Amino acid sequence: PRADTERRRLSFTCPRAKLMAQPVVGDRAEDLILKDLLAATPTEKLTDTSASDEMNAMYIASGMKPLPNPTDAPVLEVSCDQCGAGDAKQRCSACASAHYCTKQCQVAAWKAGHKAACGGLQAACEQDGKAVVAALNDVSLGADRVAELGRLDREGAYKVAVSNGLFAGLTAALCDEAEQVVHLWLNPQPPNVPTSLFHHISTSVFRGERHRTDGGFGMADGGRLASFLRAEPAGWLAMLAAGNAVAHMGVGAKIEQELWAYAHRAARDVWSFFNLALIHRAVAIAIFRVPTPDAADDAPPLEADPAASSPSATPLDAPASSFDAVLAHALRLGVLTTADAEKLTDDIAEGLNIEASAAMELAPLVADAAAAAADTAAGRSASAAIAMGTAQLFMRCIDTTFDPDVLDERRDQGGTIEGNIYQAAAMLSYWAQELHVVSGADFDACLDLSGTKRAMYRNFSTPMAVATIRKGSKLSMDELSSVLRPMQ
Repeated sequence: PRADTERRRLSFTCPRAKLMAQPVVGDRAEDLILKDLLAATPTEKLTDTSASDEMNAMYIASGMKPLPNPTDAPVLEVSCDQCGAGDAKQRCSACASAHYCTKQCQVAAWKAGHKAACGGLQAACEQDGKAVVAALNDVSLGADRVAELGRLDREGAYKVAVSNGLFAGLTAALCDEAEQVVHLWLNPQPPNVPTSLFHHISTSVFRGERHRTDGGFGMADGGRLASFLRAEPAGWLAMLAAGNAVAHMGVGAKIEQELWAYAHRAARDVWSFFNLALIHRAVAIAIFRVPTPDAADDAPPLEADPAASSPSATPLDAPASSFDAVLAHALRLGVLTTADAEKLTDDIAEGLNIEASAAMELAPLVADAAAAAADTAAGRSASAAIAMGTAQLFMRCIDTTFDPDVLDERRDQGGTIEGNIYQAAAMLSYWAQELHVVSGADFDACLDLSGTKRAMYRNFSTPMAVATIRKGSKLSMDELSSVLRPMQ
């Protein structure tokens, strides 16, 4: 792992989960529990992504982009800068800021004045990209370090930011969020509005539909997110750690009661972002670092049953210890020295770093080294370790954040945050099976759910996750009702 020991502090602490699939018991009883739960839960609560005007005004004041009320209205398209026509899919390759519907419009705009303006736009993008990264790395700014990420809506500015260290800055901000999110809410920045760094990141640099004029979005930018996850070995672990911290802040942290609604909104939106991001095949490939030549392919998944193994390709068997397997490959490939390996295992023995977190810190580095060495076995082992480590960290998030002994149910009425976390886990389980990383059964067993939680996951979250991935976007209320109807 990286020499920077501060990264270690974002690790979760959780017991070793059972990796082997357990016998299915109590299915009928769980079905009855689920029906009672659905009957007591208003349907609109389960997928609510709306907010009051008052809440949105507060978010706008803090620099966040508001989310629109759920609607089936068509998504606003990018307009041609020359003729105004919608669906302008081409853009100037020099400044990446001017959009056109055809080559003819681009040529006409170039002659009409864009030739003179293009250089200025390039200079503005250069300035914006560098300024955003500088602010992101300035910890003294507090929450304001992410307030200007919206300036990266322009692709030219985003590319400059990436070349100047944007991805490393985002990882550091997510790590800080994991450690300090409650502090930010107890000590909000002017104008006295609490905030979440992860919420800013997810609703700016990685949001899709960046040209919508209402400030909202219903998609994640799979291309940008996949690039980040590929470039940052610690990126996925940092996202999970930050997501866990924000969820805890939203439903369990000791903050003022008047802030509960805003904390809930931030946690709900962060985990909604996970669900939007996991629609993309390319994101799943980047998370698991799948050793495949079509890593950039974002085509819809196969129409196979996610609960069954593919007849044409058998998923990997989850090893008894994913960490031990990855550690062995790391030593063989030179990713770790013997001294580094002994230090890491000593930390685990002392409880400083659980195996799931350690494997997920190490596995991306092993996967990258395996790709360079054309070592397929090591690459597949690393992918499996990431999948099983992710399942264990999801289990930890669910167990600690929604522990019935400490959870104040007034903080997550309707179970919206919890439902979003379950759906994200179900989507990852789907992709682990689809990409032949580990079997869906092994992934689900590692979550170690039981009772109501297991019923919720199997009978609600899983079918909704499959329907969302296959559609390629979030479900409408009618589509959600269609998914739930067979169980009601």
